[in-house]
Amino acid sequence: MIKKFSTIIGVLAIAFSLQNCQNLDRPELGDYPKDNANLPEGNLRFFIPFDKQHEQLRFQFAEELSGYPSYMPDKTISSTEGISSKGYKGSISAHLNYLNPNDFVKKAQSFSVSYWMKHAPTTTNAEFIFSIPSNNGHWTKGTLMLMKESTANGIAVKFIIVDKDNKDTWLTWEGANSVAPVGFFDNQWHHCVFVYDAATSALTFYKDGVKVGTEKKWGTHGAVNMDPTKVTGFKLGGPSGADSWMKSWNGSLDQFRLYASALSSAEIQDLYNGKK
Repeated sequence: MIKKFSTIIGVLAIAFSLQNCQNLDRPELGDYPKDNANLPEGNLRFFIPFDKQHEQLRFQFAEELSGYPSYMPDKTISSTEGISSKGYKGSISAHLNYLNPNDFVKKAQSFSVSYWMKHAPTTTNAEFIFSIPSNNGHWTKGTLMLMKESTANGIAVKFIIVDKDNKDTWLTWEGANSVAPVGFFDNQWHHCVFVYDAATSALTFYKDGVKVGTEKKWGTHGAVNMDPTKVTGFKLGGPSGADSWMKSWNGSLDQFRLYASALSSAEIQDLYNGKK
């Protein structure tokens, strides 16, 4: 009888230990809400300010509109001084995962991506600012993603969009059109905005409130038409796939925003001047 009782106690102890180990790697069951957030109206559909007051990092990095925290961050990710209060310090080996990008993919026909970044002069292969993973069957395993890569010509900037029919485009500033690292990848904060306008099928890049090079066209595609039913999450500072050239963002980020609209020049200037 005593031996049987000891066995039961041992099994319970092991189960408790395993549960605690699991809790180190991911939120506790019920600790991360299901997708039932009551989102506000407006074109801003996703926003991470990185400055919530909480002892746990994933709650400090909570998404503003839904209130949802990130999943448990890797220990190589940390909080840092941002352009506005606190910011995100990334890692070459890890990134932040979120439940989803709210209803951005569903609502966006035109879109804008706005954020502040800080990075050393060079990258390790292509480092991803963000990606929206998808089970759409596309080789990237995503529907929208942005990467930057240091090359002999400067900083190559590459935006990939995949629509609901798996038609894709690479809209890039690379080769002779690469961005000079001076005044960009210099360990200082810089504001970046990418604006896709469905009316022109063009993506425009703004750095510190100023247009960079020429806009990049997706033929006559029009509305981006991504598939919200296939979206499987949101990755901040990381790729949607696992190819060896896909790396996480080894720099800092702050004030990350997704809009379901094409921001005007005046709106971009307001974000830049206000350090928003």
